[in-house]
Amino acid sequence: MSSSFTAPPPPGLTWSPAMETYDVSSNPLDIPWSTCPHWYKSQKYHYPPFKQGLYLEEYVFREMSRREKPAVDHAGRRYLPLLWTNYQVDHDPVVTAYTPSALKAYMEAHPAPHYFAVVQHDDGITAPYPHPHIHVYGACTGDTPIPLIYEDRTRTLLRQPRLRASDKPWLCSFVGSMTHEVRRRMFDAIMTYYGGTPPKDIYMNLKHWTPAVPSASAEEFVETMRRSKFVLAPRGYGRQSFRFYEAFQAGSVPVYVHDTPTGTPLWLPYQEEIDYAKICIIIHVDEMPTLIPRLRAVTDQEYEGMLEAYARVEHKFTLDYLYQYILAGPGPGVVSSK
Repeated sequence: MSSSFTAPPPPGLTWSPAMETYDVSSNPLDIPWSTCPHWYKSQKYHYPPFKQGLYLEEYVFREMSRREKPAVDHAGRRYLPLLWTNYQVDHDPVVTAYTPSALKAYMEAHPAPHYFAVVQHDDGITAPYPHPHIHVYGACTGDTPIPLIYEDRTRTLLRQPRLRASDKPWLCSFVGSMTHEVRRRMFDAIMTYYGGTPPKDIYMNLKHWTPAVPSASAEEFVETMRRSKFVLAPRGYGRQSFRFYEAFQAGSVPVYVHDTPTGTPLWLPYQEEIDYAKICIIIHVDEMPTLIPRLRAVTDQEYEGMLEAYARVEHKFTLDYLYQYILAGPGPGVVSSK
């Protein structure tokens, strides 16, 4: 399929492929390479360092490009094939200035009553877009929550040796940065509970994380998770964190610390399908003083029961399931194709 666009690209734009598997020659998504090379832009940062594979937007992009049928979701909304996070993180002023007009041109070439986008970025779509009917499947904000996950072909976390609850030296742990007030309040509450000196089974290591995480820090992060019964997974700058799903993969139970206002749904995916109370601990930051007694009250039998409950739904926290969910819609009928 040839591009419908004829206007020359603005000065300074260069094409940087994000996925070697996308067939640029056939261009099934009809991306206007001549005017929008940044739509297929690679990620500027590599995080976490052990990840070997695609980020969620890239995965959906690739799978949509492989479809023989039109790239629409279960509600008939047309897919907007732009790697939002990759382009937004890059902060290229030329690209930022040009994107609204490029989106408008793409929509005019592919008219539809409604469109949808898949967005990992903490802030959702930050670019101005000229259409009122764009449904956002967002990891941290939007219209429909999706899991904040990535592809790791080496299965780094899943390959870690599993420990029984009784063999884990730490009741709970946190290795990370103070990227949000919720994290500071979480840390302060634990310090206050123990008079400033937590016991040996509470592991807290505050770091100033950057996208370029040293391998030693990454190894500490992974090793700490697998040796902890509970992994503190507070929201950061975004409402979700990779850590929440990484804890499950490492064989631990995450503690989701949030600041969601009363009466507002938590920003967690598939709540119509998953009872999160059975697979993890959820606590509002205002309730942090009660957390440690709550964790110590969990018996080994109850703990193993949470891991078993997660095992029954773990397929839902894969990129393939996310893609199928977008195509088929919510409900128990979604079945992973792999």
